[in-house]
Amino acid sequence: MNTIGGTPLPVLPDIDEVAPLSTTDQPCLAEVRAVLAKHGALLRFGVTLLHEHFAVGDDEILVETIDAETRTLTSRPEKIADLGEYTSVETSWRLDDPTAMARCTSACRPAAFTESRHKQVHINR
Repeated sequence: MNTIGGTPLPVLPDIDEVAPLSTTDQPCLAEVRAVLAKHGALLRFGVTLLHEHFAVGDDEILVETIDAETRTLTSRPEKIADLGEYTSVETSWRLDDPTAMARCTSACRPAAFTESRHKQVHINR
C-alpha cells in the first residue's frame, strides 16, 4: 500500500473498473467549477479521474516523458532515490485526505532538466 508521510493512501481502482463520466457526475463537477470560478482559477486547475494501471511501489513514482516532436507520451515507474535533484512544479493532488496539499501526485520537470528542449518530464507520485 502506498503511503505519504506514513499515512496509507486508499487503493485506487484499476482503469478497467472505473465507470465513465455520466450525467450523475454533473452536479459535482458543476460545484467544483463554481468554486474554481469564484477563486479565478478556471484556467489554473481542473479535474482528473483517479485510477491505476498497475501497482507502483512506495519507493517509486511514475515518470512521464513527453516528446512533442513525435507527440509521444511514455510513462514508467522509477525509483525515487534514482531521480536526483531537480526543480519541478507540482501539477496534481489527491484530495481524499484533509492534508491534500501534502499529497502531490504529479509534478512537471522544466525542459531545461531533460535531454532536449522538445521533451518535458512529469513526475507522478
